Amino acid sequence: MPSPLDRRAFLRRAGVALPFVGAPATVSSASTASTPSPTTSSTPASAPDPRWSFVADSQYVYLPVVADGVVAAGTRETLYGFDAATGKRRWRTDGWTGVAPAFGDGATVVVRPSGQVRAVDLADGATRWQADPRVERDYLRSSRVHDGRAVVVLGNHTFVFDLATGEEVWSAYGYLGGDVAPDSDLVYVSAASEVVARDLRTGERAWSILPPTDSARVLAETGSTLFLATGDGSLVAYDRTGGTERWRYAGERRLTDAAFVDGRVLVAVRGETGTTVVSLDAADGTRQWTADPEPTAGDGGYGYVGDLVVGSGAVYFLASDRGPLVAAALDTGRDGGPPRSNRRPVSTRTTRASSTYRRGAV
Repeated sequence: MPSPLDRRAFLRRAGVALPFVGAPATVSSASTASTPSPTTSSTPASAPDPRWSFVADSQYVYLPVVADGVVAAGTRETLYGFDAATGKRRWRTDGWTGVAPAFGDGATVVVRPSGQVRAVDLADGATRWQADPRVERDYLRSSRVHDGRAVVVLGNHTFVFDLATGEEVWSAYGYLGGDVAPDSDLVYVSAASEVVARDLRTGERAWSILPPTDSARVLAETGSTLFLATGDGSLVAYDRTGGTERWRYAGERRLTDAAFVDGRVLVAVRGETGTTVVSLDAADGTRQWTADPEPTAGDGGYGYVGDLVVGSGAVYFLASDRGPLVAAALDTGRDGGPPRSNRRPVSTRTTRASSTYRRGAV
């Protein structure tokens, strides 16, 4: 059975988008997802029929993870496991939440608001192990599972646990925010303006760099390149093997997301009124095109902008909180998708820490 994907990787590979925060979510397993084909019909698309739904006894339901035929979703008080095909509840555990859960090797790693870490078996909800990093009420920034290790960032501390036993393998003060690849063999720690890359399994120092500004974060990571977004709006590409700078794109505004396809880097830029997308040559950072759509007028509404989904020869993104949903052709950046009247506003945002939730429904 193929290993499960993290939510961002799943969306990128499957070409799937999720509904707005606040709307009932339809959950399906990765094995049934497919890349949607653009439609040319002038009739607005109807809403999909949910396979199943669940109403929790809580106002908040955190975004779920889907792996091995199981949907794991948590409220502030309880973590549930559902059969992904039928929605039948397999198990529940009380006293723990599914805040930004990471998963792999048949387990999901969850963190309580107070900081305790727990590995739960996806098949039956049994506790594999429990650890207390003794970081007093520091909130969860990120978590991921790879190569037998669980990486948990609490506050300004990075912890790496043995996924089988729960033993703390190593830890370090500092963290580097952003979207590290779930299968990365490096852990990035930032402290005192220095970014240090450490070996995932041992914690040994691999290399270090001094980014252009103190507020650097990981925008994305590929097999050979680390992309850091800096506080001055720049995107800097580093060689992952040694930390050597490859190229730098000097932007002017906040960079919110990146995607990679056909030798190009697609970068989402959040401006004062909406989002634009810039296509850069992955080899040297040369600008290829810019998609700068006109955002829908009016006050902002529900939804998130800045995340990208690639599929069917186009990159899809929201121009603003109110839309429209834009499909820019990968080769030119021009509008290359279905008529805009057929595009349903969607959010492609991934789970982030404890602030992302849906109100009472899965």
